[in-house]
Amino acid sequence: MPTPPVVARYGTGPKAMTIGLAVAASGLAVGVYRTEGAADAAILLTLFLPPLALLAVEFWFIRIEISGDNIRCSSPYRPSRSIPITDVTHIDFASLPQWFRIHTNDHGTVRLHGYLAGLYDVLNHLESAGHPFPRVKHVRSPLDSI
Repeated sequence: MPTPPVVARYGTGPKAMTIGLAVAASGLAVGVYRTEGAADAAILLTLFLPPLALLAVEFWFIRIEISGDNIRCSSPYRPSRSIPITDVTHIDFASLPQWFRIHTNDHGTVRLHGYLAGLYDVLNHLESAGHPFPRVKHVRSPLDSI
């Protein structure tokens, strides 16, 4: 029987946060529209919606899965990839953006943010395949436990 895939993705906490922020921004825009007018509400939405949209795309559509001998990467930023684990050269950690980087020979770099649920399941799986990762202290979100 094959082992189930190991998955890293953002948990329900960050996803719920994007919904809450969208509701709050919408309510704020309605309040501004009623008191200040359409132009001010449009300015408010222009300021809030683009960063909120980027957060939503990141939190809802990023997925890294290891199944068998392949790493499958799904992202709205680039085409999906299937990377053989044998193509991994090394794993390091970038402290400023708070992500682990899986470097490969022919498939570029896979970035795993420190806030991903299942992050260490993926890293431990890669380590068991012969690719150790650095043990570092990094920022974790209070939403990770949700």
